[in-house]
Amino acid sequence: MFRNALPALGTTFIALFKDTSLAAVIAVSELTHEARKLNTETFRVAEAWATASVLYLATCLAIAWGLRRLERLYPRF
Repeated sequence: MFRNALPALGTTFIALFKDTSLAAVIAVSELTHEARKLNTETFRVAEAWATASVLYLATCLAIAWGLRRLERLYPRF
């Protein structure tokens, strides 16, 4: 039964990461805030947003990868 719930659980984890800082150590709002702060201090807009995007993408991919491994761990009923 847990195996059947994993895809929905994965979607919820990724949405939680996007919506709140409780989902991970580095959350979307904190990444966005730091990128904006870096923009105003250094005027390096492209570098700040590119770094924030790469960190965000890496975290989402890590969550998806972990859930895919969980799906493989539990047999399908």
